This record gives sequence, structure tokens and C-alpha cells, in this order.
Amino acid sequence: MNDSGVIKYVYGGWTETGVLSRVVLCCECPAFILPQYLDNLSVSAGDSIEFKIPYLLGDGTATMTIISNPVFGSLVQSGTQNNVFTYTHNGASSFADTFTVEITSLVAGECSSTTAVIPIQILSASIEGVKNNDIDIFAFFNTSSFDPATDAAKLVTLKTNLNAAFQAACPSWTGTFYTIPTTSSRWLSYAKAIVDDGVSASLNGDAAWSGLTSLPTSWTGGAAVTNTRAYIIAFSNSSATDYHAATLTSGWGSQPTASYLDDYEEYIDILLGTEVSAWAQAQAFGGVPPFSDGVQLNYYPITTDTGGTTASAILQGLGSYVARMINPSEYGVKTAVDVSGYLMSGAIPSATNPYQGTSTTGGVAVEGLFTKSVYMWLDQATGSLSLSDYLDEINAETDLGGFKDKMVTLFLGDGSCPGPVAPAQLEWKFCDAGSTYNVERPITDFPAGTADGIVYQTSEGQCIEVRTSLGTATGTEILPGSESYPWTVKADCACCLATPVYRGLEACADPAVTDVVYDECNILTAGDVIKMNGTCWTVTSDILTSGTVYSFVEYVDCPTCIAAP
Repeated sequence: MNDSGVIKYVYGGWTETGVLSRVVLCCECPAFILPQYLDNLSVSAGDSIEFKIPYLLGDGTATMTIISNPVFGSLVQSGTQNNVFTYTHNGASSFADTFTVEITSLVAGECSSTTAVIPIQILSASIEGVKNNDIDIFAFFNTSSFDPATDAAKLVTLKTNLNAAFQAACPSWTGTFYTIPTTSSRWLSYAKAIVDDGVSASLNGDAAWSGLTSLPTSWTGGAAVTNTRAYIIAFSNSSATDYHAATLTSGWGSQPTASYLDDYEEYIDILLGTEVSAWAQAQAFGGVPPFSDGVQLNYYPITTDTGGTTASAILQGLGSYVARMINPSEYGVKTAVDVSGYLMSGAIPSATNPYQGTSTTGGVAVEGLFTKSVYMWLDQATGSLSLSDYLDEINAETDLGGFKDKMVTLFLGDGSCPGPVAPAQLEWKFCDAGSTYNVERPITDFPAGTADGIVYQTSEGQCIEVRTSLGTATGTEILPGSESYPWTVKADCACCLATPVYRGLEACADPAVTDVVYDECNILTAGDVIKMNGTCWTVTSDILTSGTVYSFVEYVDCPTCIAAP
């Protein structure tokens, strides 16, 4: 464009989904790396992830170069797309990793260059997802974080959508998705309620939250609910003043607070089956953890301000998550507000993390929650949106925080579904004389409803018999007709191999009345008596060419047939 005689260039950058992410007006060729659009860049300990780094380049062909490698893993750049990388974690105990890349243009002297630090969050080995097919999910909603008038119905939709996403990710999952509105902002204490059947849940009984309330029967005096694993999602946007101050500018304040230390002590009792806290002593764990398959606490705060209570919750969350200062090379946990001045080593030389080196009143050493089966997503900022509008975006799956993908990632844990029960195995053979059973195949290779002993005639006219696998079959013939269902069920092999015929009939009561029967298995002969459509018939010697297919029952003679009910 011509701006008062000066030629300037307008550049627009779009995401892969078609959203305009940035517009630049300048007199030179710009280059931008856009790591903010790398949502949900996380990997399980010891695993790999491939991803594409988005960028904006004004002109020419982009060249991306690794400036510094990650500390806790290896990085491989694609040979065909130089903004595509594969990161492999080395299995070390870590919560995050980073690496630095630079982008330049092959149009030398015209386009600028830029560098960016790419963060990667690590799921520790204890983040195993639901782990088993029947594990229940407990989603706690801190109701002080939401407005019942505008948010309650949207949270119900969120729960419905999330449940559907879990089922789609793992169709064999049969657990129950419980939703618990609570007045408590002490999210680290939520696991207690699963142990004591809701006694410590601080339920919000306001009618406005009734649609969101779905509790285990044992919490309301009903049947006991057995839980071998406590899988928890904590939707709490702020814990002021239980865990942190009301503003970010207040910094650490009195952290870790007495409430946090009490909750931490009780949470460790749950993990280990110890009885340091008075609450755990009342549960009488006796050294045995209450959940044989462990605990997973997923903390998901939504940040609605840049310096208030929800921003302060981000500082508290990351501080408790790592419980030490963070080296710049591992500062890979994305946050909705910048708290690096409080937590990055060297940013402010005098800065310390108050969670490091402290203990509870019972003498339990406080350690980073990332080592205690806790996982945090701390980069959900509403920006210019209201919280209610942000919930709309979550439900529409257009939120920049990538809510659904994050929840499914944690649900799966190591990236794999607990998996359905292995399908039953069946052996099969052709009905022809001398055929032997062929090696077993999964029941899913056969039509729905296939069971032991069933006989099919395939669409190609071949007859096969199926049995439950004995593990002894040695035949190697190819199963016929697998791409041309449906197959027809036959009474037995003899029936399947027979040539069907249409036979003439005379009514027992009046031979002048005639009909035709379809003898599918070719088992009738002249003189046989059958009952068909409530009438008794004698089979004649006539072989016809057509007739209506009806079922029939054979009798020894007409009097017996007529006398039969």
C-alpha cells in the first residue's frame, strides 16, 4: 500500500484452521515464529511427539534452524519440511523441556530473521489416564469460579461433550462420569471426598447447580461404589485466599498457606496409605493406599484476568507444581500470564520458590506436585472474552486453549486406550466332506451374531461351519466372502449343501386343496406330512418351480398333525 508516498507491505498470517492470527504493516520483510499456536504440545515420559511449528514469513522460502537443543530429550528435524520436528523424551524425571529455533529466508538481505523458544510439557510416568476400562471420573467444579446464571448450563454441555470425547477416544471405557459442584476452592483436597464418600466434598446444594450434580450413590446413602483409582478433574479458576493472595502483584504472600500444607499432607496420605494427618488417621488406612490403582489429579484453571485472583492462581499452581526455581532450559510449562520473574532461575537473582525446602506440620516434606500424580494445564486465558463466552468456545471446540484435546490426552495417559477385551477367536471349515478346521480368526471377521456351531452359506454359495476356537486347528484356507456380507444362516451343513426344491402339497382335510412348500434342506419326500400356516398337508411327488417360503413342522401322518395343537 502507498502511505503518503512510502510503499509499505501488509502481511497476514493464518493458522492451519483458517483463522487470521496476525497482520503486519511494515516497510521490510518480516519473519515471525508463532509458538502460541502450538497448543497441547505435551509428551509422556519416554515417548515421542511430532509437531509442526507455525510461522509467518513475508517473502521467500523459510529456513528453520535449531539454535539450542532440548535438555531432557532429543530433537530430529524433518528432511522434507524444515518446520516439522520430532521430540523424544529421554525418560528422566522432568516436568517440561524447551528448545530454540531460528527462522530465516533464502531471500538474503530482504527478510528479517527471528528466534523462538518452543516449550514442551512432560507427562510424568504416574500420569496413566483412566488406566482401566471401568475407572470412574470425578469432575469437581469450584462454583465460586463460575456464575450459575450464565455458566451452569454451559458446564452441563461441557460435561456431555467431554464424556462423548472420552467414549470416542476409548469405546471400551465403561466408567461413570461424576460431576460435583463444590464451594471449596482447595482443589488439592478433592481426592478426600472420594475416600470418605463425599463427607469432605463441601457440596453446593443450590438448585442452580442441580443440573450439573451427578454423585456416586454412596455419597447419598445408597449402594456402595468401589473405586480402585481416583481420577479427578479439578475445575477451579482461583483459590484465593486458601492457597494464594488475591492479586498477582502480591507475589507469593504467605505461600505455602496453612490450608495448602494441610491438603498436601492429606493428599500424600492418600497416595501412600500413611496416617500423618488427623483425617487419614480417622480413615484407618493402616499403610494401605485407598486406591490400589493410584490417583491422578488434573488441574485445569481458566484465567480471566492478568493481575487478579485467577492470575495469582497461575503463580501458585506452577510454584507448587515444580516446588523449586526453574532453569531457563526447562521453563516449558506454558502459562496464561507471565510468572517467569518469580520462578525462572536468574531472571531476578533474589527470587526463591517458597514451596522448596518446606514441610507440613506433620513433618511431610513438600515436593513438586508433578512428582505426585498431578498434572496442570495453566495456559487457558480468556483474553478479551468473558468466562461465559470462553465456555461457549470450549463447547464449540474453537478455544485456543485446546480444552478437548488436553482432556483426552490426560484421559489416555500414555496415549493408548485401556482397550477392549480381546475379541473371541473362532475356527471354521468348509462343510464339504473331508474338510478340516482352519486356524482361528477373531469373531469380528464374521457376521454379527456369529456363535459356536453356526453354519453359513456365503454370498458365493459356499458352506462353512464355525466353532469356538480350541486352538488345535491347522488349516490355512482363506475365509471366503469376507467382503460380500450378508451371509445366510443355515440349519446345518447338510441343509447348506442340499439343493432346495419346491414341492407340491395336498391338504389332509381336503386333497383338492393344494399349495407349494419351499423345501430348503431337501428333506421331504412324497407322502410326508407337515403343518404349514396352521394347516396339515401331505407332500406330493410334484416338483415345482416356485412358491412362497414358509416354515413348517413335520408329522408322522395326517391324524397326528391334525390332533397337534
